[in-house]
Amino acid sequence: MGVKINIGDTWKTVSDIKINIGDAWKTAAGGWINIGDSWKKFWPTTFDINVLVVGAGGGGAAGSTTSSPKAYYKGGGGGGGGFSYNTGYTITLGTEYAITVGASQAGNQTSTILSNSSSFSTIFQVKGGYSGRISLAGDSGNGKKGVLGSGSTANCASAWGGGGGGAGANGSGSKGGDGLSCTISGGTAIYYAGGGKGGYTSDPGNSAGYNNYGAGGEASTTCGAGGSASYAGIVIIRYTSATQRATGGNTIYQDGSDWVHVFTSNGTWTPS
Repeated sequence: MGVKINIGDTWKTVSDIKINIGDAWKTAAGGWINIGDSWKKFWPTTFDINVLVVGAGGGGAAGSTTSSPKAYYKGGGGGGGGFSYNTGYTITLGTEYAITVGASQAGNQTSTILSNSSSFSTIFQVKGGYSGRISLAGDSGNGKKGVLGSGSTANCASAWGGGGGGAGANGSGSKGGDGLSCTISGGTAIYYAGGGKGGYTSDPGNSAGYNNYGAGGEASTTCGAGGSASYAGIVIIRYTSATQRATGGNTIYQDGSDWVHVFTSNGTWTPS
């Protein structure tokens, strides 16, 4: 139930709560108890959750055939969104928590622009990634750096753009930096917020998390052509309970003994 009591300076988890009604012991389940066919709210008033918050990535940049001092440039990749994973956070029943999910940022930005942030109320907030621009990749919302590429005076084929910073690593050459992984959704770990690939001369491979929530957009491999939009952010909430104890989320499902609420757009989450 997420309730603890201190016994002899040691915190013990309370697994079952009972109340005596008319000389009969009744089990209080999930903060509610049935008295005379009427459900009454009962202690406790809080429980613990895990929360993942990922900001939107930055858009991938277009290349150029007109910038000076060199004639040919490819675009820089977009930076991955910010990433914050928090465990054991205590929430209050009946409180409405506002959820903000950063929307995707369009590609082809001509300057470095911060993408859209995500948040769980005012408690956990992360920035989006930064857009790439001509040659220069965007940094991630976690501060990992994008790479400055190199233009060419000879031809487009020899120019290259930098890889965007990922949530977990800097970009490297035209390759985006890796994102960060989390198992909050259940099953195997999933990477989020990878850096976008820059315009390359030889494919450098993809970052971990390049095609998932929070990833930066990929830049164009052609001088003068457009880059791609980034991936939007996400907020995921997980808690242990035999029954669903909250409303809100684009998707709600049970995974083992836990419930998972997934937000892919703005909304509210209300525990009860």
